[in-house]
Amino acid sequence: MLLRIESKKDIPTISFFIIWLFVIGGSFSNIYDNLVSKMNVTNAFYLGLIIIVCILSIKYLAWALTGKVIINIENSFCKINYFFLGFSINKIYEIKYIKNVRIEKNVNSNDYWGITGIRFYSNESNLLCFDYNSKKIRIGLGLAEFDILKLEKELVTLIKL
Repeated sequence: MLLRIESKKDIPTISFFIIWLFVIGGSFSNIYDNLVSKMNVTNAFYLGLIIIVCILSIKYLAWALTGKVIINIENSFCKINYFFLGFSINKIYEIKYIKNVRIEKNVNSNDYWGITGIRFYSNESNLLCFDYNSKKIRIGLGLAEFDILKLEKELVTLIKL
């Protein structure tokens, strides 16, 4: 079984990060000059914080715009390949060591609406989880919707063989 899943395209979040990076990027030289001219511990902290948030924003945008996952289940292996920005991360799991295949709700997802303190979570954020050598593996974080039930059935069928 071969399954190709694109990264989740959360347009409001992508738009926010692009605008945020343009605003910070456009005014970074002014921010940098102001913080460095009066360098103290607080300004160094703010400068470091801005740089870290920019790096994390770029990482999120790179995954959201170019990321994809290919899941290949064949013979006695489950191969998961993560691709983004031309890089690849490959994970190979032996079927005989996979145990307790289940679907869980992703309570940490940002698929919700509401005001601060009151959140209404979406029912569509599910993860395929299994235990592999006493380690919990989660498939589906940051991915678009895919047929999670089909993937679960395929894994359970191969485990029983």
